[in-house]
Amino acid sequence: MSGMNTWQKFFDAHASVYEENAFTKNTASEIDFLITELEVASGGSILDLGCGTGRHAVEPDSRLRGCG
Repeated sequence: MSGMNTWQKFFDAHASVYEENAFTKNTASEIDFLITELEVASGGSILDLGCGTGRHAVEPDSRLRGCG
């Protein structure tokens, strides 16, 4: 990890346990809310411009494609 700044060190160390954070446990209900509010139909699309682990991109993708 030499040559890395403080933030790079922090996020590299935290990445493996990120999904264990309490705030990541509501992904399904957050996606329920978004699909309802955006009125996305089955087979529809949502463009995810966020950053992170993709927890808000993978969940709706599986639902809208009928795989989840």
